[in-house]
Amino acid sequence: MTIRCTSMIVRGVHVNFLISAMFCVSFFSFMVTHFFGLPHISQHRIVLKSENIVLPAIQQHYRLSQKLGISSGGKKSSTHGIRDYIPIASIFAKIIVGSTTIDSKNKIKGLCPFVSPLLVWAGNAWAAGWWCYPLLIRSNLGWTNMSMIASDSRKENEYAFTSRMSTMGLKPGGNYKPENCYSRNKVALIVPYRRREFHLKIFLRYMHPFLQRQQLQYVIFIVEQTSSPFNRGMLMNIGYQEALKLGSFQCFIFHDVDLLPEDDRNPYTCPKNERPRQMAYSIDIYDYRQTPKQHLGGVSAFTVNDFQLINGFSNLFWGWGSEDDDLFRRVLHHNLTVIRITDDEPSFGNIVRYRMIDHRKEKSNPDRDLLLDGWKYRLINDGLSNLSYIKLHVQLTPLFTHVLADIQQTPLTSG
Repeated sequence: MTIRCTSMIVRGVHVNFLISAMFCVSFFSFMVTHFFGLPHISQHRIVLKSENIVLPAIQQHYRLSQKLGISSGGKKSSTHGIRDYIPIASIFAKIIVGSTTIDSKNKIKGLCPFVSPLLVWAGNAWAAGWWCYPLLIRSNLGWTNMSMIASDSRKENEYAFTSRMSTMGLKPGGNYKPENCYSRNKVALIVPYRRREFHLKIFLRYMHPFLQRQQLQYVIFIVEQTSSPFNRGMLMNIGYQEALKLGSFQCFIFHDVDLLPEDDRNPYTCPKNERPRQMAYSIDIYDYRQTPKQHLGGVSAFTVNDFQLINGFSNLFWGWGSEDDDLFRRVLHHNLTVIRITDDEPSFGNIVRYRMIDHRKEKSNPDRDLLLDGWKYRLINDGLSNLSYIKLHVQLTPLFTHVLADIQQTPLTSG
């Protein structure tokens, strides 16, 4: 009797195991086919420009995820942690999208998908098989809080991270392009910096994997000044000019070092001409309430044509505040339209959230209101057109291109 019961139990366990395994495999195959295999991702030749299709593609991606019941949801958006292991990437290694070519290594390569299959967020991590791959997913699922990111940054030394990024294809100067496809976007990330060493360490360990999962071709420029007080706008202009001396870019993303995007689906792609994109308008310190429409600070994206047209940032705002308000007025004066990706799709609110790293507030500019009042009289002669600085060095470090400049508050630039 005991032997018979034992035999029945063993058979039952085997049956349950096989059923569970078959369910996992079937569910995983279904999700790969129907979730990642979006209609706009095919092996047919695609000739549309990325800026005309990328947001509709993300919209389709997002709607489909909601229908499948795997939306991230919740008050706080979910995404990967600072550890950048890319789940199920090998499944997509042979996907070819767009016009195909053969590279120097005789590998067939095409344009990267409009929506990268490497994105990591709560929905597709769960879809990949929580039950089947617990160790794979747990290291990436869900937003990792700042204390954990900081802890990871302290534990991993710079050499280990640099080696890991080099293995992923990162070149000196923080220069990256996807290996298996041609990116549709060539982006320069300009980051103004001064005495924020730990913030920079967190930023680089977070943003490199984030940008790589979006299959972007990009370079990170860290622009630092040697003098005081801080001039964010001028550093942005310097970064823009020095970047163009080193190469060509489709667009520039001007990015504060203390802001991190929470969700991989937040596109760091290039905007259309005449439609600069405001990106950091839903931030945790404001309980994710959207900032006013005229807010153009934190993170913003411009095409080269548009940034040149508006004459860049003003060089006059020394200390904290109002250089972004001045920028917004320049944009409107030239009949450009500032967009947010939630303008056409309000349901995207959960994927455009940012987390701000704690920091000490910079000293305010006491003349910022007076300067802002005279913005229209300075449009032509204040910005890229009168930018003056001493370039101390442009150094290609393993993780970024470091631009060090001496800028002085002269009577001409102090207003």
